[in-house]
This record gives sequence, C-alpha cells and structure tokens, in this order.
Amino acid sequence: MANLSVELKMAGVNVFGHPAKKESLVLQLPDVRNTIASDAAAPLLRGMLRGRVYVKWPYLQEAEIVAVSDARQRISVSGVEQHSSEAAGTWQATAGQTKNAFMTKMGIDIGPLPIMLDVRVCRGYTRGVDGSVEKEYGKELVPYPLQAVLQSRPRPPSGCADPDAPKALSLAPG
Repeated sequence: MANLSVELKMAGVNVFGHPAKKESLVLQLPDVRNTIASDAAAPLLRGMLRGRVYVKWPYLQEAEIVAVSDARQRISVSGVEQHSSEAAGTWQATAGQTKNAFMTKMGIDIGPLPIMLDVRVCRGYTRGVDGSVEKEYGKELVPYPLQAVLQSRPRPPSGCADPDAPKALSLAPG
C-alpha cells in the first residue's frame, strides 16, 4: 500500500467549533481501489468478518467487524445481501457523510470510498463470575472506511509502557 502524505490546504477543518480560516495540514490516505479490485479481494474481505480492527485514529479503540459493504452489496455473517436502489442511495449518502466528517472533524482526506466496514466499538471489559475478563462491544453499528482502520495496534514509542503487555501479579504480602 502507498505511503501517507500530507498537504497544506484550505479544508475548513473544525477547530474549537468553527471552520479554520487558514490552511490546515491535511493527512491524505492512499487510494485502496487498486488493492481491492482483484478477484482475490472478495475472500479476503469476507475473511475480515468478526475480525478485530482499530478505529478512531489517533486515539485508537478496538472494534469488531460485523459487515463489509460497497454500493452494490453487504456481506455479513448471515450472508450476502444485494442492495436495492434505495439501499444503494443510502449507502452513497452514508459514504459522503463519512468522507465529510473525516475531513472537517479530523483533517483526514480519505479519498474515494469503495468499501465501508460496519463495526461495533469496544466499550470496555467485564469480569465474569468465575473471574474471567471479556471485552464488551457496543450494540450500535458504526460505518468506517476500509482505508481508515488499522488491522493491528502499532507499537508504543520507545520509553512508553505497552498497554497490552501482560502485567505481573504479585501475591506477596506487603
């Protein structure tokens, strides 16, 4: 995949509730259309279902993929559903709103939106009666562009503690 680029431009990025009056530094994500245009992409996208990704950059939050969709169809665990003309229009409207929100709220130009992921964002952890810890995901489906999710959590910078690293438990008195 291509590298990220940045550009200084008039984008109207929302700063403290008002559109910026000057140029903003805008992050441009690579175009993923060529990557997913091959025949090998469909099984790969279907294999992403129930997978874990990270959303809400730069403050990453884990999410579970519930469905993968484009303007023609929606693939979920229950099967493939072809969009009606009304559903295709709704998908296009959602894609446009998502693209606009990324630009105005975060200063990210996500480019064309060929694929959207419906995800359930992790709300936190729950402890079971037996002491086991499980992740709890929200019920609301949130659409995210394919190019705006990370498949793995990046390493923390050197000198910072890894939040996912196992922690030692000391049972010693004191």
